[in-house]
Amino acid sequence: MLRQIIIPTDKKLVLDLPEKYLNQAVEVIVFPIGEAVTLESTQPEDNPPDLSLFRKYRGHYVGGFIREECYDRGIS
Repeated sequence: MLRQIIIPTDKKLVLDLPEKYLNQAVEVIVFPIGEAVTLESTQPEDNPPDLSLFRKYRGHYVGGFIREECYDRGIS
């Protein structure tokens, strides 16, 4: 990966790429640094997940699945 931060003084920009990038598809992204999404801002918070819904409906289903019943109701 090649990353370079510059302050442009002209609308035209010329890139010198390393040899290993020749004849390959590369992606060039340009955006102001203030709008950059940093790795730290995309990390999930350390809050534990809310499992109250699972606790409310916990148990075991003993009914079974009847496929014909599904077809009779128009559910596919």
